[in-house]
Amino acid sequence: MLVLGAAFALLRLWAIVGQSPVRTFDSAGYFPISFTGDAVRLWTVPVFYRALPGDGARVLAQVAVATVCWTALALAVAHSLRGRVLARAGALAILLLGLCAQVTQWDQFILSESLALSLGALLVAALLAFRLRPSSRLLAATLAVLVLWVFTRELHAGVFVVIAAVAIVWILVRSRRPVAIAVAVGIAALAAWGGYAATGNESLHAQSAQQLIVTRILEDPAGRQFLADRDMPALDALVREAETGFLGRRSPVLEDEAWRAWIDDKWDATYRRWLLRDPVAAIREPMGNFTTLLSGEPHWTPARPVLPSPLQDALWDRSAGDLPFWIAVALLVWLAASRRPRDGRLDAIGFGIAAACVPWYLLAWHLAPTQLDRLCVPIAAAFRIGLAIAILASLDRLLRRHVAARVD
Repeated sequence: MLVLGAAFALLRLWAIVGQSPVRTFDSAGYFPISFTGDAVRLWTVPVFYRALPGDGARVLAQVAVATVCWTALALAVAHSLRGRVLARAGALAILLLGLCAQVTQWDQFILSESLALSLGALLVAALLAFRLRPSSRLLAATLAVLVLWVFTRELHAGVFVVIAAVAIVWILVRSRRPVAIAVAVGIAALAAWGGYAATGNESLHAQSAQQLIVTRILEDPAGRQFLADRDMPALDALVREAETGFLGRRSPVLEDEAWRAWIDDKWDATYRRWLLRDPVAAIREPMGNFTTLLSGEPHWTPARPVLPSPLQDALWDRSAGDLPFWIAVALLVWLAASRRPRDGRLDAIGFGIAAACVPWYLLAWHLAPTQLDRLCVPIAAAFRIGLAIAILASLDRLLRRHVAARVD
């Protein structure tokens, strides 16, 4: 594993060597720090960046963090499987996934994507390690990684509120011991903190509303009348944007005090009513783009490929949807192995991770209609990690059944 980890680190470096650190219009927002949501971004990435002396050091640190996190996940997957050959193959598959161009290209950006991907891998690794050897130390480490992951991006904090509700019910149904209750209370507190911080920035709230109004609601023939019935100010200016072209941050509406006040007071309830007009469409439309948005390559900057093209596109297609194939493989292998005892239900963890990506994706679709290719990268990685774990767990059971049959 040391050899694989070293090779992984060298290839991650090779993917970006010779490239200058890249800043975008969003990068400046990743430096102010606030633990209550008053800054432009949540605090994990700003704390990380402020601890380093320059962008070059930040890029190298992102590669180092990625190496540690993805190697930890590969080790956790290997230790979760009983077959020695499959364990090594599983570890290799995880590291290859972490070398896909959709992952490596973000190391050179002064943005949240690289840390979001790395901490997501580390969180899964911590969960797998805790499953194998439950202890107070591993529980504390898992919760610490969870806190860092939640406060990496606003979408993480939002989806964690949903995940936390399910997790709390599951914990309390399984056990009412003081430790379980304490964990449930901790999860609830983290969800409340993250939810509050994620909605605390008024500028981001207004920008998201403007995007949704111009690119979604006003695209619907009934949208203008729906907003007019709710006395939204500056509606004519937004209609002109919808007709002539989205102005983004240059929109004068963002400086309109009456419109900002209306957004603060009425937007959330108004948007919920808009979605509830046709709740089936609110799910059908985004899910119709699920496999497309979770494949492909966000072309933000050229990234040096480190994997052969057939392997790269098998793991994470750069042009179209590879996910239907891997979803079918995961289900078929699971069905083939379903008669075998599940040994701690490792496959359930894999499918659970993949399932958690669905509300995460829906939240991204309905809250951030622009830059969806970028926002979906951590979701796409988590979905593939979940499917890989489910496939490996099922193969592990099948191989043990085959060995047992030969022994008999």
